[in-house]
Amino acid sequence: MTFAQLEAATARLGFTPSLDDGGELLRDAATRAIGEVALARPRIARVFLWHYPDIPIYSESSTASKDGEHRITLGGGGSFYARIVGKGTLRIERNEAATEYAFQANEGERPATVSGSVPKGTGEVVFRFIPKDSFRLLSFAVYDAAYTAAPQDPAGAKEYHLPSYFPDFGALVGPIGAEGGEILREGDGGDYTLKDQSTLLIHRKTPCRIELSYRRTLSLPASGDLPLTDEEAALLPLFCAAYVFLDDDPEKAAFYLARYREGLLRLSQKIKTPIGYRDTTGWG
Repeated sequence: MTFAQLEAATARLGFTPSLDDGGELLRDAATRAIGEVALARPRIARVFLWHYPDIPIYSESSTASKDGEHRITLGGGGSFYARIVGKGTLRIERNEAATEYAFQANEGERPATVSGSVPKGTGEVVFRFIPKDSFRLLSFAVYDAAYTAAPQDPAGAKEYHLPSYFPDFGALVGPIGAEGGEILREGDGGDYTLKDQSTLLIHRKTPCRIELSYRRTLSLPASGDLPLTDEEAALLPLFCAAYVFLDDDPEKAAFYLARYREGLLRLSQKIKTPIGYRDTTGWG
């Protein structure tokens, strides 16, 4: 079924050859109906996500206070990450080039995070932490590569925004595993946490293949066939007619909405009896 066919079928349910102003309303109704169908009969995708933790070329962490300037000299580097408690300046020098970053975080507050790119070039890189008073360098890492976004905190987990990897991602379903059939543990001290319903934080410090399943989202395409089976598409004119004709004929709209709900329930119960659609009565 295409959108044009859906529009024609919806019009016939209203006993009219065409819809006068149902274009935008019809599209909104179809979008909602497709979403409800996707929940009633979800498409499950099983996929693999390769986890490669970012490994710094240098890292250190400490909770001890440092007084005066703290200097770190390395043979190179492309980007850095620092988490600090205290107030002062981080100055990064490479040959004649230098960049400065201010940091400020009092005790008991959220630590300051400073990250960015190392000055380009060759030769040694010098990181100079110049505090106003004492400071604590909770974690510090230098990576060989330059990142377009902030580099990873070496003490933290690597973040994966799943819709960025899987455009049709809807929601995770079932357990998350690793190769070999291992089930990953969630939560503090585990292998992963969910930052939100679509962002996965992997705590493992070694590469592995993550296996996960998710419910696919369905969307209304700009052209072409709707992403539904014939059985599912048979429900859409009923739902759309309930909204398009709600003001003109509320009784008829209520009837079609009830028929749509019945069909949606049958889909969710996975009844094998085929559901047919017929223009004249709405059901066959």
